[in-house]
Amino acid sequence: MKEFDSKNLLEDQLAADIISVIKSAIHQYGDARILLSGGSTPIGLYAKLAASIIDWEKVIIGLVDERFVPLNHPSNNEKMIRTQLGDKTGATIISMVPDSSNRINNLSLVEENYAPFKERIDFCLLGMGEDGHTASLFPTDSNSEANLQSDFIGFVNTQAPVEPTNRISCSKALLLKSTHLAVMLIGENKLTVFNQAKEAKFPISYFTSKLVVYYAEK
Repeated sequence: MKEFDSKNLLEDQLAADIISVIKSAIHQYGDARILLSGGSTPIGLYAKLAASIIDWEKVIIGLVDERFVPLNHPSNNEKMIRTQLGDKTGATIISMVPDSSNRINNLSLVEENYAPFKERIDFCLLGMGEDGHTASLFPTDSNSEANLQSDFIGFVNTQAPVEPTNRISCSKALLLKSTHLAVMLIGENKLTVFNQAKEAKFPISYFTSKLVVYYAEK
């Protein structure tokens, strides 16, 4: 766990760490492949990444998970990432809901479109809810629970306990393929949940073996 005196300092260090991974991957492979989370917590981080001078045209960004809503929906994770990062850098962003009208068809499209990430994930940023969920793998959802117990590398449709309930998520095994795996935790409540995760068998606990935690109280 890396602890910081403020969220701003956390963002500075995490942005620097991500940029280092991106540059290394581009040097080694010719491109960098990263998975990012939505929500409000990483908005400042993405702004700092967008201000970094790197070869963004060689960066491929995918989503850890997505709400099953159109791109123009206010809850759409891709919309936030495009606004804060993609539109400002020219990085390639691959949609996780290319077909918001059909969940089954969408799942097959994602399997095809996210093939680069099944080959290699250089960096993945997770988030965590106060129920201990991560990505869109929830403690109360049967598809999520089944996936957490499996070694399936791919994508899964899940149900969230709050709207929008229909979600799609990278599988546990796919996320664990990431060379670098991190989570941002802000606030004592989140830290308490994280510390209880293993005993309570929250979804986030399935990732702690290789997870780097970036924490700030506020």
